[in-house]
Amino acid sequence: MGNLRRTSERFDWNSLFAVRGGRELLYVVVASAVICAGVCGLTPPAHAGDVYRCVAADGSTVYSGTPCAANAQRVEVKGASSQPSTRGLGIEIRSASYVSELSGRALDVTAPMLARCPPGSNACMIKCDNDLAGDPAFGERKHCAVSYDCNAKTHEQRIEEGNGYGLFCPYQGHTSATLSDPTRSAPESRPANFAPSRTNQAVPRQSSGSVEVLEKRAFGATPGERLTFAAPLSEGGFVAATNIRGGASFVYRLSPDGTVLWRKPLAQHGVPRSGGKTANVGYWFGGGFDGLKGDVVRQIDAKGDISATQLISSPLSCAAEHNGSYIQIGTVDTLDEYFRMEVPSLSMTNAQGVRLWQKLIPFDQGRRIEEVPQQLLTCAGIGVTADQHILAAQQILVLPEVKSTDEFKREFGSGLHLRPATLLVALDLSGKEIRRLRHDDTTGGLLIPRPSGAVVIETSYGKPFVQPVTAVDGHIHIHTYDSWLSETTAPLVIQDSNLDVVNTALPTARGGILLVGCSGTTSNVFVRYVSSSKSITSLGSGEDLGYCGGSYWLAHAERENEEWLLAESPNRGSYLARIRFRD
Repeated sequence: MGNLRRTSERFDWNSLFAVRGGRELLYVVVASAVICAGVCGLTPPAHAGDVYRCVAADGSTVYSGTPCAANAQRVEVKGASSQPSTRGLGIEIRSASYVSELSGRALDVTAPMLARCPPGSNACMIKCDNDLAGDPAFGERKHCAVSYDCNAKTHEQRIEEGNGYGLFCPYQGHTSATLSDPTRSAPESRPANFAPSRTNQAVPRQSSGSVEVLEKRAFGATPGERLTFAAPLSEGGFVAATNIRGGASFVYRLSPDGTVLWRKPLAQHGVPRSGGKTANVGYWFGGGFDGLKGDVVRQIDAKGDISATQLISSPLSCAAEHNGSYIQIGTVDTLDEYFRMEVPSLSMTNAQGVRLWQKLIPFDQGRRIEEVPQQLLTCAGIGVTADQHILAAQQILVLPEVKSTDEFKREFGSGLHLRPATLLVALDLSGKEIRRLRHDDTTGGLLIPRPSGAVVIETSYGKPFVQPVTAVDGHIHIHTYDSWLSETTAPLVIQDSNLDVVNTALPTARGGILLVGCSGTTSNVFVRYVSSSKSITSLGSGEDLGYCGGSYWLAHAERENEEWLLAESPNRGSYLARIRFRD
């Protein structure tokens, strides 16, 4: 990204407020209470004093308990004393070190980690690299050791150099504080035909069924292997890939009974991030490899032998294969005309590595949009339907309406008013757009492709300091679309899913759908089953499947009421679990 993300920083601890510039990193201190203007919120004291907002010539902002300049504007602080305080809730990083594994030399990176993950956040992305504070030991393998509290419970997390890691620690029983900002206009409106339906919703009934973990075992043939990707197969089981940090990668084929049919090595320093089955009864894997200007696709036959390798210009972190061509979700952040924002893009590359087309989506409904930063570490979903329509989803941020370049720079630089949303796009194979939808005030958008369309799962979420334009309830919403992105049934709302976020899902042979995600109340992984009759099992979660923040994939097992969960967990490592569900 450009310099817009590096805004100035100004602190006045003698004032009521302190503001740190930068994406999603605004701190506001009100009578010793902290408001994180990212993914958390709290209620300030009922009798807060006057607060003034001043904007300097360089665009930086400072808040103070007294008029700080001639252009100072009074900001009203609204709160309700009847709401509980969130003090001690959410994420709080206690210490962080960037450590060489060979020499033991280390740098204290607590401060830059706190800048990326403010105290009280319920979700944030941190990355372990030299941008934190320099390189403690050039040429040596390093990692970050992070100690943090989640709702007052201490956790230790190791993050390998170069890797990003998502901390997730939601909590319930709070409402977001609201700053009435006189510089912002009235809440924006949007065309009715694009608004996600919040009426005529299907509410599932509580089921007498159950979900249980029958077995769980470590995955990987050698110590240090970490899952980087897995894809379910229509006949059951997975194709999957692992990597040993700084070295070899391997690809696996797992049968429906969980047996490893083969394990094949790939070239050194490669990290597969996508893949699946091809039309010729083989498999493909795509990902980045050191020294190459682009990603690489490897074709593998049914026996596991590598039969072809092709350099692809576009990233393959989130991609689908169709008749030898590859359709990719990505971003373009090098265009000055879009202020170097991370503009969502879709492209297709043929089997020879030639890009056939690329579609950029810098605007939607008159608003600038960008993909959530570092979202390419995950994949919101992409697939091709039976009638050859491309359906894709991206988690995005929507900028508010701005009237000048300076106003845009202020809004984009602070990130305070950027609205979380899910972008859904349908294209034909030539790249022509068929339809586009945007679901505002949502997080965790996930698209599960099906031959006839897709299932889209997201959590309704109201970001602090952003006036919702939809009815926000904090629940999981499940939408079913045909290949034209027309909704075929009323959305299903899971009423007891307070801030739960689904990480992966799998339609079952019985017509239901199995959900695996992060519990908003325990910060552990949960498993739930929604039957074809819209009944849903009670929340099944616990420490057996690990803490939130990992990567998860589901595939069919040999029995129709059982599925496999393949996981890379922050505290359980790589594992394979068999799950049974009962209607």
